[in-house]
Amino acid sequence: MKQVSTPRPGERARVAMIDAYPTRMGGAQRTLLQIAGGAERFAPIVVSFGAGPLDDRAAALGYEHAVIEQPASVARFGDSIRTGSMRGKVAAVLGVVSSNVAFARFIGAHRVDVVYCSNTRSILLAGAAARLRRRPIVWYLQTLGTSLGIADRIAATLASRILVISSRTDRALSPSIVRRHRAKIAVVPLGVVDDDQILDRDHRGSSGRIRVAFVGDVCRLKGVHDLIEAFDLATRDGLHATLEIIGGSSEPDYLATVRGDAAARASHEAVAWLGPREDVAERLSAIDVLVLPSYREGLPRVIAEAMAAGAFVIATDVGGTTDLVTDGESGLLVPPGEPAMIAAALLRAGRDADLRQRCTAAAAQRLRGGFLRAQCMARFNEEFVQIDGAA
Repeated sequence: MKQVSTPRPGERARVAMIDAYPTRMGGAQRTLLQIAGGAERFAPIVVSFGAGPLDDRAAALGYEHAVIEQPASVARFGDSIRTGSMRGKVAAVLGVVSSNVAFARFIGAHRVDVVYCSNTRSILLAGAAARLRRRPIVWYLQTLGTSLGIADRIAATLASRILVISSRTDRALSPSIVRRHRAKIAVVPLGVVDDDQILDRDHRGSSGRIRVAFVGDVCRLKGVHDLIEAFDLATRDGLHATLEIIGGSSEPDYLATVRGDAAARASHEAVAWLGPREDVAERLSAIDVLVLPSYREGLPRVIAEAMAAGAFVIATDVGGTTDLVTDGESGLLVPPGEPAMIAAALLRAGRDADLRQRCTAAAAQRLRGGFLRAQCMARFNEEFVQIDGAA
């Protein structure tokens, strides 16, 4: 179907920026708000399918925003539907249809020219409406290492443009989708720091006890249990360090279990559970080593933030992590689910200040080479103008 938009003479294209996870405020939601905040050549309107923290945050930032109510049958969208009863699946399909009907009305009422979708689910709830109303769809694919099967195939077919957060497109989309939609696909790395935020720190002057930290959601996919075991192994082998766990948890039972495990280990007095913090940037600039032992990632924001703060990074080789971390050059990479290898990396980093110095200097250059906020926003401003002008 030919894409046709209707910009008004002298006006910027209006971009509906959609997210369909109203109860979350994770990476995709923060990215959406960042892009909206950097709009120079387009006019954003933040659209949440359901009230929640995204809409609240958009309101607090003063952005134009709206809520489209999500049918209850779609609110549980995901594996619970795929594996559920036939009645539940039928209800979900009807909910998707209802959501698209509501968004079709929204397009007309708010004179939307372009639709931005932050995830597959957003396209399912709004993509058919956008195509029927002949509005181009930009899909920013930020999740790597997981496949949603037919849902991804539908999303790729509906999308006019597929922007992938990492050069590792093989971890983002199935080979068949890449082959079929290659002309639509472009890599747009996420920039989350500014050039003047990049600190130059001298690790060579540090000695004695080092400060290690994890920052993020304390959940099983982030591998915090592996870090607790690895830290204990490393301290038993002579590492002099403290460990800060910074962040809340979307899995309270998991948090309780992993805290209990930590409390039972010999290293427990060196582990501090700090919970959610507003001063993450300050904490990162005060630590020596960030460890991200995830089992799945996109392009982790916290790695870029830690690099900007001058912290040395140890991370698992998942998702787009290798776009930022080259093993032995800008940090250390380990396989996921291998506490002994994380422990070995901690010992190496703790004992070799020159390594930390070389890698943090290289990491700063890596950020400046394509991962700055201004570079990312320039690309999005250009993308929205081009797709609107070509529609």
